[in-house]
Amino acid sequence: DALIKLDGKLWIGEFKSIKTEKFADLEGAQEDHKMQANIYVHLFEFCWERGDYDHIEELKDYNEIAGIIFIYLDKNDSDLKEYIVPKTESALDNIVEKIAELQKYVEDKELPKGTPHYCSYCPWEKKCKKNFNPLAEDDSE
Repeated sequence: DALIKLDGKLWIGEFKSIKTEKFADLEGAQEDHKMQANIYVHLFEFCWERGDYDHIEELKDYNEIAGIIFIYLDKNDSDLKEYIVPKTESALDNIVEKIAELQKYVEDKELPKGTPHYCSYCPWEKKCKKNFNPLAEDDSE
């Protein structure tokens, strides 16, 4: 969401809004948010090394992203929590593993394991619960 210059370092800024129930229990940046933001860090640095940002004067004194600054906003009362997370290589490795796992499911024409945490947001929820698998459909039709 932002590039932040802080104490001589360059950071990715991530702003997240969250429901009060989760905000109250929040004791650090959420794992899926850390994974998402670390992808942004790596993509930004890749483009940076490629020269995509050479025209931006404000970036000339920097050569890497230090990490991510997360700002969480409570949707109900606008309270804020801030967490600073260093960049990690393992977050990118985790994404590559997830992609490889999904590719294996596609090759085997199997449905991946369900993720109940996201089901209520997923447009495929009803079909998934019925074990609908378009990859296993008969190809002869």
